[in-house]
Amino acid sequence: MELVLMKSIYNHLVDWGISDPDFIFLNYNKSYTINDVLYQVETLSKPLKYIPDDYIGIHINSSIDTIFLYLACIKNNKTPILIPTTISKSQLDYLISHYQIKHIISEWISKSLFDQGSVIYYLEELINSSRGCGVSPNSNSNSNPESILFTSGSMGHPKAVSLDLKNFYHSSLAWNKKIEFNFNDSYLLCLPLYHISGLSILYRAIYCKFNICIIDSYRDIPLNSGTIISLVPSLLHRLIKDASNIDKLSSLRAIIIGGEPADLSLLEKSLEMDLNIFICYGMTETCSGIAGFWIKNHPNKLSSAGQPFDGVDISIEKGYIAIDSNMNMRGYYMDKDCNSKIITSDLGNIENNFIYVTGREKNIAISGGENINTDYVKNILLKHNAIQSVSIKINKDIKWGEIIEADLEVNTNKVSIQDIKDWCHTHIPRYAIPKIMRIVTK
Repeated sequence: MELVLMKSIYNHLVDWGISDPDFIFLNYNKSYTINDVLYQVETLSKPLKYIPDDYIGIHINSSIDTIFLYLACIKNNKTPILIPTTISKSQLDYLISHYQIKHIISEWISKSLFDQGSVIYYLEELINSSRGCGVSPNSNSNSNPESILFTSGSMGHPKAVSLDLKNFYHSSLAWNKKIEFNFNDSYLLCLPLYHISGLSILYRAIYCKFNICIIDSYRDIPLNSGTIISLVPSLLHRLIKDASNIDKLSSLRAIIIGGEPADLSLLEKSLEMDLNIFICYGMTETCSGIAGFWIKNHPNKLSSAGQPFDGVDISIEKGYIAIDSNMNMRGYYMDKDCNSKIITSDLGNIENNFIYVTGREKNIAISGGENINTDYVKNILLKHNAIQSVSIKINKDIKWGEIIEADLEVNTNKVSIQDIKDWCHTHIPRYAIPKIMRIVTK
């Protein structure tokens, strides 16, 4: 890849459109050329000009629409706040209130999720609008962050992470040195764009000039349509179990695995199948992966998180992994900016430049790539009228990495596990609901 300048991804897309307007940039039910994408972005950017705020929340289920809206925000120098669509209504209410998200773009199907307090714009109406709301355009300061994403809430409620353009730029260049993207690549995007693992793919594709094939369902991934895919270990485990996927997985030149430590047996199986697995280690606060390795090149390092990327300095401070790089976040939104070094909650050590994660804070489970604070889950469960006490355990699981089990003591025989699960769906993010729940007696 030729050296690219650090400027907005929208401007890079415009330049790309001048040199190769008919390049198929996105596939999603239909093909979108660079010019098609620019047209969609321009259509949405007109009404966005009149939203009187520098920050715009995006709560959209569709990845393709999220991309168009995100780029329209960037074009208008507005900071997109990507709100997870999998969190419970109570968490959504908290994020909107705590982070003072005053203007949100969503869909009619999600109308019941929003209470009074924020101005909600519906995508279906924006698409048909070209005049905006009749309010004077608002100019944005260049000092605002590029984007705001939320962590999965390992310490309770999700934290809002402020990322700058330089974070995405240097991350894209570092990833390119490891994967060596090329014009013929098609990246299968099956991770949500409100996760850094999904959003960073958009930046890599624009900076490094390759195609993205968008997949909205984990259950139907067209593996033979791409050359690269990013997965959490639990999804790779599910794909490997289906014999019809083996040849398709083998044809991919890169299968990037991250989000949580992969089970050793899964990696050994991948080596036996001759899969091109690249393990990575990173987090929202580091703008995606900042370390990794090809397991074929180092089959004796399967328990490692990999080697630091170029420009990344990793050390151990008081037993915890510390990261210093220009990919590190500006800071947590509405909080003071952090210094360049991030002290993680991961315990670890370094041997021959390979990083090993040896443990983490005891109340954190990583399940399906999501960090879950068990104290938070316990405290929410105790708010159920029928639950008197809760005992939480974290257990290893070959599919999910780890799962949460909850033993519940209740004060009535009229409540069932299904009743409690139904209640959980309105109070706890789906990924944080204990996989196993039991009603127990004293």
